[in-house]
Amino acid sequence: MAANTRKELGPHFSEACRLLWEAATARGWSQRRLGRELGAHEGEIMFVLYGDKKPRTEIVIEAASVLAIPAPAWKAPSSVPFVPPAARAA
Repeated sequence: MAANTRKELGPHFSEACRLLWEAATARGWSQRRLGRELGAHEGEIMFVLYGDKKPRTEIVIEAASVLAIPAPAWKAPSSVPFVPPAARAA
């Protein structure tokens, strides 16, 4: 995943956001590549990853299809604490 200096999560951060981070990181995908795989612009993906915006329905569907992230996970709080990469490095 591309380096980012952001250290806080937004109000819509969910279990699905955490799973999206994990899936992209495990595959070595950048935000640009993740966006391409999910049919979204990398800027939109960044807002979704950090929980600033809720994803469009199309992103939820593609995340389920491509990465096996279940739709209900978008409404569930993160099951484990998540610290953004920039905050880990600080």
